[in-house]
Amino acid sequence: MTDSEVRVPDVGSDDPVDVIEISVNVGDEVELEQTLVVVESAKATVEVPAPRAGTITEVCTQVGKQVKTGDLIFRIKPQALATSDEEE
Repeated sequence: MTDSEVRVPDVGSDDPVDVIEISVNVGDEVELEQTLVVVESAKATVEVPAPRAGTITEVCTQVGKQVKTGDLIFRIKPQALATSDEEE
């Protein structure tokens, strides 16, 4: 099974928005609705939440970059697929 892609949701603007904060790193465990990234347009600042719980496997953007609706920003290994040998 593959990682899930997290893309920029509709943030109310067709114009590119600026990535002003990345709240997680590769390897971080995230919960459903946890803030992953904060983007800013001319009109609003928007926190983009995790669409599912899991482990961040790739960060596909960076602070200062401009993104638009539909751009790939993260890859997450869904929690049901994540394994941890450390808890044995």
